[in-house]
Amino acid sequence: MNATELTDNLISESGYAYIPKELYSQADGARRLPLCAVLVGAVVYSFSSGGKVCTRSYKALKRDLGLSNATIGRSFKALKERGFIAAEKQSSYVFENGKASGKLYQRADYYLFTSLFKFRNEPEPRRLTPSEAHILALFVTRCDNVKRKDKGFNTSFSEIAAELNLSKKTVFTAVKNLVSAKLVYYADKGVNGSVKSKFYLNAKLLRRTKKATRAADKSLSSEERSTQRARIYAERRQAAERKADGNLKTARADKEFKAADDGLTKAVIEEARAEALNLPTLADLSRRRAELQERRRTALKRLKLSDNDLTPQYRCKLCNDTGYKDNGQPCGCLDEIQD
Repeated sequence: MNATELTDNLISESGYAYIPKELYSQADGARRLPLCAVLVGAVVYSFSSGGKVCTRSYKALKRDLGLSNATIGRSFKALKERGFIAAEKQSSYVFENGKASGKLYQRADYYLFTSLFKFRNEPEPRRLTPSEAHILALFVTRCDNVKRKDKGFNTSFSEIAAELNLSKKTVFTAVKNLVSAKLVYYADKGVNGSVKSKFYLNAKLLRRTKKATRAADKSLSSEERSTQRARIYAERRQAAERKADGNLKTARADKEFKAADDGLTKAVIEEARAEALNLPTLADLSRRRAELQERRRTALKRLKLSDNDLTPQYRCKLCNDTGYKDNGQPCGCLDEIQD
């Protein structure tokens, strides 16, 4: 099956997450992750890519994924035990380096996991089961990636089972239910689970469901939207500050940089004192400071860093990712993250 490259500009801030294929894999001697834990892991992966920290609250995860607090807690525990995530501090997580290649993933739209669908021979609409939702997410990912008029997805029950680490019986039942809900339909149906069939999505029904979900999201109170925006800004600031702290730690590990940096701090203080007291040593101290600055710049250049790399580079230079300018006026970047 085709791989899709995950790039920084695809990182989701709302509406969907990316599930790296490694979350579906099964370690030697270990049971596979529960599908709910796979979904929570996908959120951490999506929000902590590129050096960021995921600070999604239980409340946000419960709303976006339709999971209970208990299930979310068990999911975090399972992900930490398998080494997929690490806690930076309370309610802050990162996806561990090396645990995902970042090249093979599937997209999980939140509305697939939270919306109600009508099934044939079932009296009331219901949400998809975890296996149904993950299989439908796989279909959405593969069908949307086809760059031709025919949006069909050729696969078999056996291939789906292998990709999502499910039993063939579970896949068969889930696909049958997705067909019953008119979310998926067959063309060129295979004669058994090992023979490929061509699947198509009911794009019209999915668009209508997604639109209804977005309309419901817009009905959030202004307080809830303000909280969401504040969380996004906090995540952006944390990412910039974490990157700068990492660069400074790398630089300070170099003996030449550390000596020059410590010396420069002391020289600046001594120069300021000499200037205030009009001491005769001012000229010598100024030359000493300039020499240390040059040594510091040389060390940074050798480390392929610059002074800018040691300070947070916020996405918005007007408000430093706070949403408001120094004069208290709302920044234009607020419009970019309106929910």
